[in-house]
Amino acid sequence: MPAILGTFSQLMEAIYLGSVRRMRLFRQALLGQPTQQEFAPTAGVLNRCSQSGFYSFIPATHRTGVLASGDYEVTPSLKLFSEALYSRVQQYEELPPPQFYGVPGYQQFKVPASNPYNPFGKTVGVSELLTTLDFSAPLYTDFFRALLGARGHFLKGWDWEIAGWDSHDRSSNTYTNTLSAAGVQNALNSTDPSTALNPFVAGQPGSAALLKALTFDQLTRYSGETLMANAFVRGSLIQLPSGAVQIVLGSEYGRDKLYFNNISDPFIARGSTNKLRSQTAMRIFGESRVPIFAHHASPQAGSIVAVTLAGRYDSYSDFGHKITPQFGAELRPSDALLIRGTYAKAFKAPSLYELYSPRQQLPDVSCGSTKPRPKTDCDLSIRWQSGSETGSRAVAYRWSRLFQHCDSPSPIVRHLLGSAGEQQHSADWRTDDR
Repeated sequence: MPAILGTFSQLMEAIYLGSVRRMRLFRQALLGQPTQQEFAPTAGVLNRCSQSGFYSFIPATHRTGVLASGDYEVTPSLKLFSEALYSRVQQYEELPPPQFYGVPGYQQFKVPASNPYNPFGKTVGVSELLTTLDFSAPLYTDFFRALLGARGHFLKGWDWEIAGWDSHDRSSNTYTNTLSAAGVQNALNSTDPSTALNPFVAGQPGSAALLKALTFDQLTRYSGETLMANAFVRGSLIQLPSGAVQIVLGSEYGRDKLYFNNISDPFIARGSTNKLRSQTAMRIFGESRVPIFAHHASPQAGSIVAVTLAGRYDSYSDFGHKITPQFGAELRPSDALLIRGTYAKAFKAPSLYELYSPRQQLPDVSCGSTKPRPKTDCDLSIRWQSGSETGSRAVAYRWSRLFQHCDSPSPIVRHLLGSAGEQQHSADWRTDDR
C-alpha cells in the first residue's frame, strides 16, 4: 500500500510540475518580446472596444441638508421672510481606467524602435487600457445660503417683492491614478527591459509597481460666492373689454466670485493654478398677458383667446449683453379644454469656470470655449377636464435645441465636439388638480 501511494504521489507531482512548466512557457510567450508573426492574423483589423462599461451613469451620492425658513407679518400689506440653507454632497463617480489613447490616424503615445519589446524595428503608435488601475473622481461640496426679503401689495391688485441672498460653496475634486504623459513616454522610450513598458503583450504593459509609479492623484479645490438682489412688481395694467392686462416687471443684480486652486495638475500652465475671478451681471425682465376674447358665459373659466409677450435683457461685466424674447398663446374652445403653446429664445453665457479656468494642455490636444450657447425652446400642451372630475389631465410636448461650440486647434477634438446643435424632444402625460 505505501508503494502504491508513493507511485500516485509521484504521478501527481509530475503532472503538477508539467503544468507549471507549460504555464511558465505560455506566460513567457505572452509577456516576453513578441514577434511580428504573432500580429499577422489581426493585421489591418480594427479592434473595436468601448469604455461605457466603466462609467457610473448614476454615481453613488450622499446628500445631507438643513433648511430653516420663517416670515413675519409687519402689517397686513407688508411681510418679511428669510431662509437659511446648508447642504453637503458627497459624490463618487467611477470612470474608465487610465489609457494610452489611440484611434486610427492618431495615437497619443509612440513606441520607438529602441524599446526592447518593439518587434517592428520602427516607431509605432499604440493604445492601451490599464484595467488594473482604478480611476475615480470623488467630489465633496459644502454649500450655504442666507436669504432675506420682503413682500407686500399696494394700490389695487398690485404686488411687489424684493429679496437678497448670499451663498457660498466649497468643493474638492480628486482624480485618482491620473497618468503622467511624460512618465509614460519616458517608460516607452526606455531601453532597459526592467523599466521599459511593453504594450505589445496580451496583458498589462508593466508590473503593478511600474504602472503605479506613472500615475498621480490630481487634486483641485474650488470656492465660490454669489451675492444677489432681486425685485419685481406685478398687477393689472389696464382693463380691456376682454379682461385685465396682467404684467410683471423686475430686475436682478448679482456678483459672482470663483476661486480655484489646481494643487497637483502638471497639465496646467505655470502661474494659472491659483486664481480668483469675479463677474457682475444685471438683468431686466418683463412679461404681459393680454386677453383677446373673453369668455362672457363663464368668466371664471378664463379667456377664450389670450397671448403672452415677454422679454429679457442680460448684461455681463466681462461677456457682453443680450436681449431674448418669448411669445405664447392660449386657446380655450370649451370650459374643459385648454391648448397652450410657447416659443422662446434664450442663451447661456459661459460660467466663470468656463471663462477663466486654466486650459489643459495634453499631447496634441487643447480645448476651451468662451462662446455663448444660444437656445431655442418650443412648448405645446393640451389640458382637458370632464365635468364629473375634480382634477384635470394634460399631455405636453417640448422641443429644444442647444448650440454648443468648442474652440480647439486639434482636428480630432473639432471632429468629436465641433460646433454642433443638440436637439431634445420630450413628451409627458400628467394628471393634477388644476
